[in-house]
Amino acid sequence: MNEQKVIKRESGLKTVVFFVIASALFITGANMAYAFGGHGSEKNMERHSQRIAEKLNLSDSQRDQFKQIHEQGRAEAKGIHEAMQKNREALQNLDPSAKNYVKQVAVLANEKAELVKQMVTHKSEIRAEVHAMLTPEQREKTKAMKMERKGKGKRSGDGPRGKGDCKNR
Repeated sequence: MNEQKVIKRESGLKTVVFFVIASALFITGANMAYAFGGHGSEKNMERHSQRIAEKLNLSDSQRDQFKQIHEQGRAEAKGIHEAMQKNREALQNLDPSAKNYVKQVAVLANEKAELVKQMVTHKSEIRAEVHAMLTPEQREKTKAMKMERKGKGKRSGDGPRGKGDCKNR
């Protein structure tokens, strides 16, 4: 009976360790997908913003607002990105043989989850600000552009490396 409790406790600990590490890896992967799924350099982001402004036929006033919203957003996001980088480095530098390794991973995983939450919230705030400055016609155009991107397979594995034939959808 006592031996069964020890086996259950060891099994439970292994399960906890597995889920903590899996969560940390998932969150790190999500962060990397966000970081590398963007538009790259500021120069590329500027060009992307200009293309969107042209496609939506933004007025000069709207272009100024759009630019201001994104510049402020980039400045705020930079701090979150830096914190994510520090968290990633801390996770990578942990010693798996340390007695409190699992607890350290759990703390860092929770921190990473909070940072991802902040970034998602931040991006949605930017999106809402941009949406609020658009005319109803421009909002409809953004919906159409989004659907067109989805139809072309953007962000779904249909990039330069693949043909979009993934069966995991």
